[in-house]
Amino acid sequence: MLFLLVASGFNLAAQEADTTSLGYKVGYHIGSWLPFSIIVLMALLVLLKSSRQSRDS
Repeated sequence: MLFLLVASGFNLAAQEADTTSLGYKVGYHIGSWLPFSIIVLMALLVLLKSSRQSRDS
């Protein structure tokens, strides 16, 4: 069963994608920047919370 899932995943990855369309390019840029943006946002929130806690005590 697991083999079929892995094989179907390889089949989907082997299909050609239209990399010339604007939607693909926008999605590619969002997908490449989104993980970095989320990590930076989480780090800023942690720093903000820690500075508020140290200021309150």
